[in-house]
Order: sequence, then C-alpha cells, then structure tokens
Amino acid sequence: MNEGTPLRAYIDVLPKYTKRDYERRGEIIARVVYLERIMDAIIANYFCDNDNKIDEIRMLILSTERITYENKRQVLKWIYEKHQSDIFKSHPKIFKDMQEIGEFRNVLAHNHLDIDVFLKNELDGKTIIHKYKNKKYVVEITEPVFKEWVAKILKYTHALMHWEGKTYLPLWLFG
Repeated sequence: MNEGTPLRAYIDVLPKYTKRDYERRGEIIARVVYLERIMDAIIANYFCDNDNKIDEIRMLILSTERITYENKRQVLKWIYEKHQSDIFKSHPKIFKDMQEIGEFRNVLAHNHLDIDVFLKNELDGKTIIHKYKNKKYVVEITEPVFKEWVAKILKYTHALMHWEGKTYLPLWLFG
C-alpha cells in the first residue's frame, strides 16, 4: 500500500477493481463459449444428416473436453477451404483472428488478476492480468481494448451464425 493511504480506501476500492475484472473476463469468456457452440453446430451439421446424430456428435465429441476450441477452429477451416467458401472473401482473417480469440480467452480463463497495480493505486480503468510461460507477461485490458475484443468476437459469431444462407444457432443452449 502507499504510505499515508488509509486501509479504508483500499477496502472501498478493491471490490470495484475485482468487479470490473469479473465483468470483463466473464463477458469475453461467455461470448467465446457461444462462438464455440456455433462452431459445434456447423461441424455437427456438416458431418451428420439428422437431428439424432447431430445431438450425439455434440454430446460425445464436440461439446466435451475431447476436442478443444483450437481443434474445432481447424476442422471448421478445413470445411470452409474444401468448399471454397465465400467467407474468406468477406472475412479474410477469420481463422487467424479466431485463433487469437481462443488464445486470449485462455489467458483470461487461466491467469490471475494483478493486485499489485491495485495496491499501488494505479487503476486508471485498467484490468491487468499476469500470465506466466517461462517468464511473466502482463496483459493490460483497458475499456477500448475490452470493446475491441468484444467487437471481434461478435463479428465472427455473426459471420458463422449465417454461413451460406443457413442459420446456425446452438439451440441446445436454450433448453
């Protein structure tokens, strides 16, 4: 803590700092989960010809820990490349961006909030995440950075949801 700053000031501010962290991380993670469920729906519909099989592939493979977001992204890319989809014309960076989205989601899901910044009273609307991989990385999320990630996730959620005239909604999310 900064000298001369009453403990009460930190007790009052810490919940606001952690709340912002929960809101930012929670929103991004939830939106990526929805994007992933749309990927599941597209893959299931591609490989299965009836609702029972679609439900089975989802329960046994796609919506489980057996296949990762990254593996699904690669399968989806293969499907789109095989069919020479127009998605590459309208969204040339879709699969690179979706890879970055998955990596960012993992950083948020598996790393911790920097409390030092809070203790130094250097908040300034930032959420600071510490990531460790052979060394310490600092991921700084300001409001513009947060909005940029949400916009990118939404962009590809909508693009995939309406691929080639079909609507892919992961209806199992709703019941």
